[in-house]
Amino acid sequence: GGEMRERRKRLEPYMPKGPSDNVFLQQRIPMKQLVYTSKCVIATLALFGTFFIVVGIIAAQYQAGIRQLVFDYSSLTATTCDDTNSLPCLVNIDIKEDIKAPVFFYYTLSNFHQNHRRYVGSRDDPQTRGHFDAGDAPLYCGTGNADQGYDVDGTRIYYYPCGLIARSLFNDTFALSDPDGNAIPWKKSGLSWATAQNKFSSKSDEWLRTNCYRFGREKEGGGRTIQGTGFPVETWGDWNGTGDASKSKYDCWHAMEDEQLAVWMRAAVQPDFWKLHRVIDQDLKAGKYRLEVELNYPVRAFGGAKGVALSNASPFGGKVSSLAAVHFAVGSLCLLVAVAFLVGHIIRPDPPPMPAV
Repeated sequence: GGEMRERRKRLEPYMPKGPSDNVFLQQRIPMKQLVYTSKCVIATLALFGTFFIVVGIIAAQYQAGIRQLVFDYSSLTATTCDDTNSLPCLVNIDIKEDIKAPVFFYYTLSNFHQNHRRYVGSRDDPQTRGHFDAGDAPLYCGTGNADQGYDVDGTRIYYYPCGLIARSLFNDTFALSDPDGNAIPWKKSGLSWATAQNKFSSKSDEWLRTNCYRFGREKEGGGRTIQGTGFPVETWGDWNGTGDASKSKYDCWHAMEDEQLAVWMRAAVQPDFWKLHRVIDQDLKAGKYRLEVELNYPVRAFGGAKGVALSNASPFGGKVSSLAAVHFAVGSLCLLVAVAFLVGHIIRPDPPPMPAV
């Protein structure tokens, strides 16, 4: 008997056990079923209805303070400006009511499908984040195509940044003047989301001076310039690249950390969209303003349109006329159903509760 008990004790850890006695596994947790009474449902609907209507009133008050001005300056039908032209176009803007600061200046494009799968995929994220070595070919901008780069004496020069999204960057430029002819100061910082800024990191100035075969953008009539490329003039002056294709493999045509590039490369879902271009930190008084536009971006070839928009904002965002209406509709519906339930409760009250078992 003692030997058998000793053997059983040694084998006990390996012997099969019975079912667990855990209350969760055995589904023995106490359960309560909520019974929705008429008073509870009516009070809940009334509370939500009141909440939505109050939010709608607040939204309507904020929306009333938003001023917005939108117009196209170049399209197949809007001929205020040419499609492209070496001479700037002057556009008169009549602001009929004061626009409170901050005022957001957008450029607008129509019939431009940034959401096309081949367009969205034509970018190289390791390149935009700066995660590559000198001479590396971009992995996701295609191979041998015009959006990746070009050949110089049999040597491949890669665009930095490369890809169809970056290479199609909107490049019309603007200057806004007040009714007295004074230039309106605006800023180009704070345009992109913080998460987007973290996705764009440029190589060091020393790296650029060593590896940029060309620097800046081409000027009409020849030569290159860094105007409108995001590179600081005080740092780069008139330097336009090494010109040595045997050592420098990149065409550094735009600053990687320029927020305008980050805004553009956040692809729009719809073919008609706005993108933030500048922020004006002063009120715009009513009057006739003048906008000077340098026409560099062609749109009429694909039946598109380009324009600008001026708008301020509220805690609820930009001007959305349906915002308050939707809150009023939902709130009214909740109150209407609450009244219907109340009438039903008066006509036919709830039965007395069942006695506890």
